[in-house]
Amino acid sequence: MASVSSEDMPDQAIQPYVATTFLSSIQQSSKLEMGALEWMVTRYEYMVICQFNYATARPPLPLFLTIVGSNNCDLGAILATEPSIRPLITRLAAHVSSRLAAEEALRSNTDGQFFRV
Repeated sequence: MASVSSEDMPDQAIQPYVATTFLSSIQQSSKLEMGALEWMVTRYEYMVICQFNYATARPPLPLFLTIVGSNNCDLGAILATEPSIRPLITRLAAHVSSRLAAEEALRSNTDGQFFRV
């Protein structure tokens, strides 16, 4: 990776519709019996959004990872890196989920069936 910065991230990338669209895609692929949607790439004029679904893990975790890259990012490198971090994220997600539930820190929002912390 050359650099990582949230300051250069387009405002569009953090809008609620990005997560909602991914969740809708997960539901639609299930309805069409296409199997579990594990990842999705959305390309825009100025950015690329890669989203990875961890709800297919065992046990299922209500978690997905969103990576935002510039329009000329190395998409192959992002997709190749994700399998190596998947076990770590899966382990961390279980701990974070149980801790947040214990602290009742999850707050439901009105943008869809997901939570913001």
